[in-house]
Amino acid sequence: MAYRLILYGLCKDPVAHHVVAELVAAVTAADGAARYRPAGPGIGWTHGTLTADRPDAVAQRPTRPVHPEVDTRPDLLRSVAATYRDHPIGSRLVGLNVSAAITLSGEPVDWHLVRALWSAVQESWLTIIPRDEVEGFDVPLDGLT
Repeated sequence: MAYRLILYGLCKDPVAHHVVAELVAAVTAADGAARYRPAGPGIGWTHGTLTADRPDAVAQRPTRPVHPEVDTRPDLLRSVAATYRDHPIGSRLVGLNVSAAITLSGEPVDWHLVRALWSAVQESWLTIIPRDEVEGFDVPLDGLT
């Protein structure tokens, strides 16, 4: 089963392929084994696959890829803000200009890549609001730093 973490945020340059390029540059600088393969851009969004050629220390088999997707379409972000307008965090979603979904599928997860991607988002975005289907807006991300 896949796990999907969505990060809503505010960034300086809300152009999807620019956001991905900045995040991928930071990830590959932090993790020399990281490789990014774009899967295709659309208008206002892009996605791809982050991988690293390394075995998991416990499972002794290759780690699974991490799938980031970036979306900067204003209509999507306005829709998210409208959906959660009555939620306590709703007012913080107004005016955000980027969302990034990080999908993890299968075991073992490459936590080095996940941490590098999380650090890249923390360094480059001005605001970050995480959400997932399990914890909602109370996602505990402290263990990723």
